[in-house]
Amino acid sequence: MLSSSRPALTSRRAGGNHLPLQHLLHLSRLDPTIVAPLLDLSPDGYLISNAEQICLYGNRAAAEIFGREASSLQGQPLSVLFPQQQSDSAQLFSLRAGRWSAVILRSSGEKREVECQQSVIESQGEWFTIIVMRDLTFQRQLERKAEVLAQFASTLVGAGSLEATLNALARSVVQATGVMACLVPLINGDPPLFRVVGSYGLPPGYAPGLVRLVQQGICLPTMQAYAERRTVVATGLRQALLADPHYEPVHPFLRASCWETIVCIPLIYGSECRGVFTVYCPPGPPPDESEIAFFSAIADQAAVAVENARLLLTAQEKAALEERQRLARELHDSVAQGLYGIILGAQAARAALEADQAHARESLDYVLSLARATHAEMRSLIFALHPEALESNGIVEALARRAAAITALHQLNVETRLDAEPALPLETKEALYRIAQEALYNVVKHARAHRCQLALYRETRAIVLEVGDDGQGFDTSAAFPGHLGLHSMRERASQIGGILEIISVPAQGTLVRVTLPLAT
Repeated sequence: MLSSSRPALTSRRAGGNHLPLQHLLHLSRLDPTIVAPLLDLSPDGYLISNAEQICLYGNRAAAEIFGREASSLQGQPLSVLFPQQQSDSAQLFSLRAGRWSAVILRSSGEKREVECQQSVIESQGEWFTIIVMRDLTFQRQLERKAEVLAQFASTLVGAGSLEATLNALARSVVQATGVMACLVPLINGDPPLFRVVGSYGLPPGYAPGLVRLVQQGICLPTMQAYAERRTVVATGLRQALLADPHYEPVHPFLRASCWETIVCIPLIYGSECRGVFTVYCPPGPPPDESEIAFFSAIADQAAVAVENARLLLTAQEKAALEERQRLARELHDSVAQGLYGIILGAQAARAALEADQAHARESLDYVLSLARATHAEMRSLIFALHPEALESNGIVEALARRAAAITALHQLNVETRLDAEPALPLETKEALYRIAQEALYNVVKHARAHRCQLALYRETRAIVLEVGDDGQGFDTSAAFPGHLGLHSMRERASQIGGILEIISVPAQGTLVRVTLPLAT
């Protein structure tokens, strides 16, 4: 029961809420023997200081946050306990209520992130400050880890180079988790080829030093994780490596570092191990199960990035091979045959030069027209080989040249309807040009047509490319000559967001149409 003879306590607290502790202090007159047992039950840290900002009391939770004995908190100035707030400590710890955040640096080097709520009470004519601290370190770490995963997932969607992606990942992991450095080497082959693709926080020259060690056959925890396909945690490693002369190439970098433990997690995608995700941890306890689980999740994402890069490279190599095969095919079917015709015509003209001059002139005219057509075809092929030509001269000119070359070389009437140059990215123009090129080749090679139509025009919300002919047509549901080329056209259209239609009826010709929707 409260004694009526004792002075009332006045509490000032952010938000206007009354602090229940004031009644406790009123009863005890700040007697630690009464206050301490009750406050030690609280999961939050409590500090009580006087008007001179000297700590009078700290409970067990506060001692745990600071990483020290509770008795060592007594007598400490608040500016010493909260050094990061020292610049404005006079105002911060003055007799006023408020809420603020702080980062507490333990003697071990570990950081704790806390949210503090400060209240002021008056008892027996004296003023006291009560700081209630809530340790948010684990919560903030989870938030940053979730942010790293989200950022990396979004990076994978619109990824640039693999090096840029993994370097960004390494930086995010170091900044979000408190590890000292991160390294992502790719490993493959026998003997293994060790190539550092992403890193952050390591001294310059450290990664090349590791590469030299691998080349010398020195066993590293990263290589152990790769070979055994399991997570390897090596504690006290830096000092052990410094004592081993085999690791001399990296000794200068080890002396400049202060990490003690590394965690190596293999990058496994499907049945293949692509490399190792490695983090370098500060002195102190090694990462616990939850931290290793987080690193494993990051390693899984990194493995996906590596696999995506491999698939992209494979697709690019396949596209380059297909392009070389197409070029060889067109050179054989057009330019090579044209040159052979020029040779035959020249030989005929030479044989008839004296005996039949009229026939000789006719042969020379044939040679001249064939040479012009072959020259036009060669210019068209060379134009197509240089994407910068599409960028500088445009797809309309490229299609016009292609149509003129086919007309001259194959005596096929190509009618064109080419509108103004569309405002499209270079990659889109190149894809449309390749589709038209393949469609025109199919007309020349397979259609047996007399006329062909080539069109590029704009509708209300789309760009349309059409190649039509009056040839023999085909059954689109069955196998037919040139079907592999049609598959390639369909892939190119899909890559630029277009829709490919193939309309054909036997004996009634064929129409290839690509519709490219425009953003509204």
